[in-house]
Amino acid sequence: MGRMMGRQHDMTRHQLSSWSFAFDIPNHTTGAEDRIFLDGVIALELHQLVECAGVEQAYQLFRFAATVAVRPWTDQYEQELRQTFETILVDIEHRIRNLPDPEEQALWFSYELLRQQKTTRPRAARFASQLLGRTITAEAWRKAVNKWALENEMPDLGLPPGRPVKKNRNSY
Repeated sequence: MGRMMGRQHDMTRHQLSSWSFAFDIPNHTTGAEDRIFLDGVIALELHQLVECAGVEQAYQLFRFAATVAVRPWTDQYEQELRQTFETILVDIEHRIRNLPDPEEQALWFSYELLRQQKTTRPRAARFASQLLGRTITAEAWRKAVNKWALENEMPDLGLPPGRPVKKNRNSY
């Protein structure tokens, strides 16, 4: 049975790792178009950034990276970048809506980010809540990720229970 779960995990990993798509971006130096690829994990991270910080803040980060790479920055570049950014977000939203098993994807993605220490349990739970369309507490998601890892014979993340919420002694 463990071998089967390992295969399912590999299939999930394969689906997300192959979940990449290309965008043709004008190269103003050569006049040609450059093809850039966005893989599934980066797409989900961008989606999570948009959900946490908002579209405009995510765009400003995107824009900052572009302006560092392209000098001088023109109005034409700004328009093209904004259009590309919006196209990417629409494509990511469409792909997320069409995931075959969003909960499995959210568990795998949370596990990977937590394993790599790229996120916190509360952020992983917020992401899962948004992706799955229901409220999930950090503690409930921690348990779900731990259970998923055990069922899929993945190394334990060592995620202990969160700190209990202390009540203020002065409140009634």
